[in-house]
Amino acid sequence: MVANLFKTLLLPEDEDEINPRLAYTIGSLQEMSRHINLLSEKCLNHVENNHKPILDVQVEKLQQVKDEVTALLKNAAQALQDKDVGRMEDMIAAGHKLDETINKLDKKQIKRIKKGIAKTRASLLYLSMLSHANELAHHTLELLRGCSDTIKTLK
Repeated sequence: MVANLFKTLLLPEDEDEINPRLAYTIGSLQEMSRHINLLSEKCLNHVENNHKPILDVQVEKLQQVKDEVTALLKNAAQALQDKDVGRMEDMIAAGHKLDETINKLDKKQIKRIKKGIAKTRASLLYLSMLSHANELAHHTLELLRGCSDTIKTLK
């Protein structure tokens, strides 16, 4: 994805102008990496500290979120490789769906906490995982927005 990003964003050598979205788009890529690292660290710390695992229902919901984020990343990588602006714009327009899903899962988790079904540490991990997945998706869409804008200006 990174190689395709630079191929897409860098202007041809004969251009004097610097792409104004370059720094912003690279920032989105860095944020994606940061959220993946933070998510990994939180999970590792939870396991290393021998905290109780998350609930089966949480595992099931996280699997759904993982599948959606994975599909988004794969589609984004393909759209970048193909320089398919239409596909990028479709993905950006549909980006709110994952956000809505995560908001619903957050609310359901709060209900589980209030009912005493979920433990505090496992709940914090679960909510953090949802948050980082949401941020990863958000920055993926911002990356697509920057690339889409760049490709349009090059045509």
